[in-house]
Amino acid sequence: MYFAKGAPWAFVIQNKTPHCCIINAKKLVLLWLQAILEERQTKNGELRRVDTKRGQSVFIAVRESEVKDDWGGKTVEVTDARVQRPGSAPPDGMIPAGWLPNHRVAQEWLSFVKQSEHPVTSLP
Repeated sequence: MYFAKGAPWAFVIQNKTPHCCIINAKKLVLLWLQAILEERQTKNGELRRVDTKRGQSVFIAVRESEVKDDWGGKTVEVTDARVQRPGSAPPDGMIPAGWLPNHRVAQEWLSFVKQSEHPVTSLP
């Protein structure tokens, strides 16, 4: 919904992890933020709009996980993930997970969402 309104992003799932624990995604988030800032920076200091015709489209297939969140709600886990050219249609059985600014971030995202289990850690 927000991507269509001009907010390029990508959905990240932490497999077998309740909603409490996001610190293990810090490296990925900071890499994405750095790439976005580099994409938007101009020589005169202004920020340009992100060109979503560049970068990478990402897709996921998910299933319900046995892990519950802190309120007992269901969570999902990624069963497959793909990176494709921007504007690509979802592969069979997959849903769009968003857009990433470059190949490096897309490969880190792919590695992250394909991890079978993420450590349950929270902020110190």
